[in-house]
Amino acid sequence: INYAILRPEFVRAAINMPIEGKMFSDRIWTNKAKLVSKVRQSVERALIDGTDIRKLAKEVSGDFGSSIYDSNRLIQTETAKCHSLAQEQIYEDSGLVNKVMWSATLEENTCEDCGVLDSHEYNLDDPNKPEIPLHPLCRCVWTPILPEYRPTRRRDQSTGEIIGYTSFNQWAKDKGIE
Repeated sequence: INYAILRPEFVRAAINMPIEGKMFSDRIWTNKAKLVSKVRQSVERALIDGTDIRKLAKEVSGDFGSSIYDSNRLIQTETAKCHSLAQEQIYEDSGLVNKVMWSATLEENTCEDCGVLDSHEYNLDDPNKPEIPLHPLCRCVWTPILPEYRPTRRRDQSTGEIIGYTSFNQWAKDKGIE
C-alpha cells in the first residue's frame, strides 16, 4: 500500500467508522481496560505467588500482541511501584522510620537522574520526595534511616561484590564512569 496517497479525510473516515458497533475511541478504552485488568492480575501473581515476571510478560505479549520487552517493562515497572508503596506503608506503620534514603543501583547503566538522587535523604512524609519508580524499569529503592542505623555496605552490581557504603556519584567517579 502506498500510504502517501491516503488523504486525511480517508483516515478520518476509517477512524470514525464503527466496527462491530463500536467507534475507534470505544475500542481503545475497551482495550485499555482489558490491559489494565491483565497487568493487575499479573502484578498480583508476581507479588503473591512469586510468578516469574518473564512468564507473565509472555502472557501479556500473547494476549495483546505487544513485544515481550514492552510487556516485561510494564509488569516490572508496575511491580516496582507496588513494592515501593508497600515498603513506604510498612515504614510508616512501624512508627520507627521517619526518614528514607534514595538507593540507586551501582551499575554502569543506572540513569543519570537516579544516580544524582542516590544517597539523598527525605522525610518519609515529604510530599515533594521523588516517587519510585522514577521511570520505566527503575531499580531504585528506599532505604530506611534510623537514628541508630545507617547503611554501611552495599552491592556493586557490576562486580557482584559487597563494598563499603558509597554514593553512586562517588562509585561512578572511582570507576571512571561519566
